Amino acid sequence: MLKVLIVDDEPRAQKILRTLLTQYIEEVQIVGVANSAQKAIEMIEATNPQLVFLDIEMPEEDGFSVLTRLKKINFEVIITTAYSEYAINAIKFSAIDYLLKPIDLSELEVAIKKCQEKIKAKKNEDVFFLPSSFFDIQKQAGKIAVPLSKGFEIITISDIVYCEASGSYTSIHTSNKKQFIVAKNLKFFDTKLSEIGFLRLHDSFLVNTQHIIRVIKGRSTKVSMTTEIEIEVSRSRKSTLMQYFKL
Repeated sequence: MLKVLIVDDEPRAQKILRTLLTQYIEEVQIVGVANSAQKAIEMIEATNPQLVFLDIEMPEEDGFSVLTRLKKINFEVIITTAYSEYAINAIKFSAIDYLLKPIDLSELEVAIKKCQEKIKAKKNEDVFFLPSSFFDIQKQAGKIAVPLSKGFEIITISDIVYCEASGSYTSIHTSNKKQFIVAKNLKFFDTKLSEIGFLRLHDSFLVNTQHIIRVIKGRSTKVSMTTEIEIEVSRSRKSTLMQYFKL
């Protein structure tokens, strides 16, 4: 259950967000609602939320003052505001998402999912790391250990279809369509796997060439993978793909 605190000084905005969360989002527990920066700080310390929906425009102090006044931020933040000019500060404070009011349900669902995945990865971060010995291999028969809530799952590298960047985390997608969130960035995997048949075809994607079944040319170049997903190749990396397949 995801513990959520809503920080917003507008009763109508509070009600709308409450309704969206309670009626449409599963496994969410609203632990409180704060209508000012000071009240938000008090409730954060009292309820220890995992996620804070933070409005920016509030009387006396804005929402960002909540983050600057706290000694430790051990929760995720989703900015909710009617004003788009706060996006840069949202990035500065590592907000997981930025939702413009009126909040769209589909965008809210995506933001919640990102939050849940990040929290899941953080739970494993203290106990999970990839020793270099896991990658002292010359072929894809090697294995890696990926953390679960209880223990690890051992994955054969040849079963990895692609790796997808998610900030400082990476989603590993396998041939049986399982997905694992790992507390390592995509550059880490690129460094380890590029010598054994993985190609960085996009800033966000590292693909296993063994699972490429088709190269699609058009206004943009894409690769079709064995799991039926199509991944766009960035312009700067198109030549890398062509050189690999000698096209």
